[in-house]
Amino acid sequence: MAAVRARYGLAAASKAPYDGSETLPKDREEAFLDELRKAQSKGTLSEFVDHIDYIAKRIGWQHVGIGSDFNHGSGVAGFDSEADAPNVTRELVRRGYTEEQIAGIWGGNFLRVLGAAEAKAAH
Repeated sequence: MAAVRARYGLAAASKAPYDGSETLPKDREEAFLDELRKAQSKGTLSEFVDHIDYIAKRIGWQHVGIGSDFNHGSGVAGFDSEADAPNVTRELVRRGYTEEQIAGIWGGNFLRVLGAAEAKAAH
């Protein structure tokens, strides 16, 4: 990835591989992001859900949430866009998660915490 960044005149070191890409002309930015995607290794869907399992077992499924940013690809083979979200749900079902747990992980936990924060702020 450092070599790709160097070819586009961006510093090799950055917080995120795509940092600074917004300074490139639009056509070069798109080409850079395409090259960067090809250079990145991807995790598997199973590894992604392994991470969810780890957190759920460690602190409880009520504290797990899935966030995503598909502007530059997800880095997870099988969950590259919002269209692939059912793949994650299928894997959670396969591993024995209940409908309530899956709903919490997909957003219910976040909404619960946000509601609690809003209620606290209102007092």
